Amino acid sequence: MSVGQANMGIVNSILDSVADPAILLDETGVIRRANSLWSELLGLDPETLIGSRWIDHLHPADHAAAAAALDILAAGDRVDQLTCRWRDGAGGWHDLDWSARHNAVIGGSVAIGRILAPGHNAIERLEELESVSGVGSWEASIDAGWIYWSPLTFRIHDVSPDTQPDLSTALSYFDPQGRAVIEAAFSQLRLHGTAYDLELPFTTAKGRSIWVRATGAAKFRGGRLVRAYGTFQDISDRRAREVHLQDARQAAIDAREQLVTAVESLPDGFVLYDQNDRLVIANRRYREIYTDSAAAMIPGTSFEAILRHGLARGQYRDAIGREEAWLSERLHRHQNPSGVMEQRLSNGRVLRIFERRTPEGGTVGLRVDVTELYEARERAEAANRAKAQFLANMSHEIRTPLNGILGMADLLAADLNDPEKLALADNIRDSGETLLAVLNDLLDMSKIDAGRMELEDAPFVPADVLRRVEALYDLRAQEKGLKLSVDLDKAAEQPRRGDGHRVSQILHNLLSNAVKFTASGQVSVTLRADGPVVLTVQDTGIGMTPDEVARIFDDFEQADRGTNRRFGGTGLGLSIVRKLVALMGGQVVVETVKGQGTKISVTLPLPLIHAPGTTEPPPPEPCPVARLTGKHALIADDNPVNLQILHAYLTRFGLSVTMAENGRQAVDLFRPGAFDLICLDISMPELDGIAALAEIDDIARKAGLRRPPAVAVTAHAMPHHVQEYLAAGFDAHLAKPIRRDLTGRTLAALMPVGP
Repeated sequence: MSVGQANMGIVNSILDSVADPAILLDETGVIRRANSLWSELLGLDPETLIGSRWIDHLHPADHAAAAAALDILAAGDRVDQLTCRWRDGAGGWHDLDWSARHNAVIGGSVAIGRILAPGHNAIERLEELESVSGVGSWEASIDAGWIYWSPLTFRIHDVSPDTQPDLSTALSYFDPQGRAVIEAAFSQLRLHGTAYDLELPFTTAKGRSIWVRATGAAKFRGGRLVRAYGTFQDISDRRAREVHLQDARQAAIDAREQLVTAVESLPDGFVLYDQNDRLVIANRRYREIYTDSAAAMIPGTSFEAILRHGLARGQYRDAIGREEAWLSERLHRHQNPSGVMEQRLSNGRVLRIFERRTPEGGTVGLRVDVTELYEARERAEAANRAKAQFLANMSHEIRTPLNGILGMADLLAADLNDPEKLALADNIRDSGETLLAVLNDLLDMSKIDAGRMELEDAPFVPADVLRRVEALYDLRAQEKGLKLSVDLDKAAEQPRRGDGHRVSQILHNLLSNAVKFTASGQVSVTLRADGPVVLTVQDTGIGMTPDEVARIFDDFEQADRGTNRRFGGTGLGLSIVRKLVALMGGQVVVETVKGQGTKISVTLPLPLIHAPGTTEPPPPEPCPVARLTGKHALIADDNPVNLQILHAYLTRFGLSVTMAENGRQAVDLFRPGAFDLICLDISMPELDGIAALAEIDDIARKAGLRRPPAVAVTAHAMPHHVQEYLAAGFDAHLAKPIRRDLTGRTLAALMPVGP
């Protein structure tokens, strides 16, 4: 339909009053009039536009949207906003933001194109926003049947931006189950304007399986849907992280259940109290031992409340007639655990109680029924051996899933930016560390029960040991008003070979006694190392008689039997000192005068590591882990999670990794000269780690090449296990659960220095 001449004056007035380029379109989309601003702003003669099709001046990629807009105008409706690219007189493109309205009076539609300022290109702005937010967008005309996708939406679909999608095609990318959901949601959007926000599985044009978040909303005019629009986002990474977090949480739950099952199977009573001295867990055997107070053993109940429940029923023979005094003594021993104590029950049973503090401030304890100890010594020793073996096996079985929990949590935390999710990952990691601490407490208790003591043979600096112990007791001495002095010679700075931890324990016990039994004056510590290491602790305390000196090294004995009531303690401190010194081939000398103080000297023949003049060790390399970059490792573990964690750590250290699921597969994959490092689990089906290493050694030997360094990565962490693996040819040992930093340092130390 052409524009009538009678209305041309109205048209000219409308077009000339507009501050932007404007045109008059007939119902076929042909330009019938154009104002003068086309010449001023875009260098186009308005007369040359008349008679041409509006759509022919637009960028081809915008034709579909423009055609849909013309359909809307032909139906007598309006277009509020349409951004299209328009070619100017010089052949360049400009973004014009169009709005158009049909006018029945003039017999056509007036379209106004506002030129977007430089730097405000709509597509560029949209791409910038999408790059920051990671969220694409879409828009659809229901009547015209066209659909618009933003650049990011095209990329998520894996299709070219030149593709013109339609509604049917857009919905077809959703997986069958998700497609039914999105179709139902879109139907409600069209009928009732009900917005949706969905997370659904999705398959791209290239066959990638991802998860997307799709939202939709609608715009109605006069009760009729004119436009649908929404956002589109690839959420695959977030979904994967959520799945990993959920798996890790479930693994933590499973590990705790395993631990509870293991604790329940212990032959002795096991109990754990938290840092507030409230019950966490007590196994079945513990409840059987304390039958009178078992009803009070509800998680969360305080240790004191459980004791009072038993006292009210006469459960403790030694407490009858002195209940409050006994309760006070028992609480003190429980809150300050030291060594072993015995407890007699009213039913005639005698218990040996082991208690110790956990790193978190809680208390872990074992209750061993020793009533028939003398009549059944061999049976008791066999039970202890069985328990030790059981705890060793339990250590392996629990360390394996703990390695998965802690490793996965560590990897997740390194990749998370969301504080809330990072906190969840940290909680998982903390829970796993708590379980590991409980496991280590069980193993320590087993060593005490079995009476085993193994000394380490490793380098340490005696002066460093003394400084650490001094720092612990300096405050205690100040609190009692005592002066603590330390004197060490230069030779004490030279490294020695021995068990630094046990030397520290000797110092702890000597200083603890000196501070405990000295009411005023001073405590001095002297360290000499010209030859053997000589530790001397002297105090101005209560001193001892010759008879008392004769008893102080006996188990459960103190010099004056009344000192236990005055100062507390089990009497094991100096007994432990004597045994440790004897194991190290040393001697203890005591000099004391009753009422004047005590001087105890310990001589330890610990060998020097460096000859005189070469005591300074070489400085450590600034970044030894860098040695691993570009190396190739062969790793084997029959547990997929542990294999995945080790693989992740090694790749982050810069290694390429070949993985095997058991020892046999590792041997089959090994090629002489192809690997720089080998990491093997020990307990694997078909071929264990030790046997696999032996076969790899044989292959390398036959090829005339040296086998690369090998590391035993295993949940078997007992000292005798480590010695066995080193004797079998492994160059190092990593105990599960492995730690990223320790793993890096251990592996880097095996790599040669230099290119």
